[in-house]
Amino acid sequence: FGVSIAVSTLVGQKLGENRPELAARATWTSLVISLFYTSLFGLAYLLVPEFFLLAHGAFAQEAEFGRIRDLTIILLRFVTAYCIFDAMQLIFVGALKGAGDTFFILIATTTISLVFVTIGRLGQVYGQWGLFGWWWVLTAWLCTLAVVYLGRFLQGHWKAMRVIEHEALP
Repeated sequence: FGVSIAVSTLVGQKLGENRPELAARATWTSLVISLFYTSLFGLAYLLVPEFFLLAHGAFAQEAEFGRIRDLTIILLRFVTAYCIFDAMQLIFVGALKGAGDTFFILIATTTISLVFVTIGRLGQVYGQWGLFGWWWVLTAWLCTLAVVYLGRFLQGHWKAMRVIEHEALP
């Protein structure tokens, strides 16, 4: 979340200086850093998931913890995908916020969230979806947010936005 605020700040500053190319550069650089950091944890979740369960299983009985361990290892795969797309959407939504494109963010977030909550609920009630169904919905929701915000960023409308107009300054 902190990196999203940093991107918002940098984009706002660079647009205020009338340097949208540096705002874009700050966004892409932040994305690379975030994806690198997130990918390290994602690889750890995939390659050594047992490490993250050590504290939870230290005093548990093997019979009762075995099922939880198996379930958690599968869920950590979802977390890996979730985190990568969450990093993407945080960076691009931060850039759009910094540019002042907040109305688009409001509409997109509300609409996409309502769609995926509805899909999840319908799947739970009528499709007998369980835990994995909701994790698929959650992961797809973040993937969709990331793609929508990336698309909006690539359109470039944000480059012409100004939160503070220079004429209004004393």
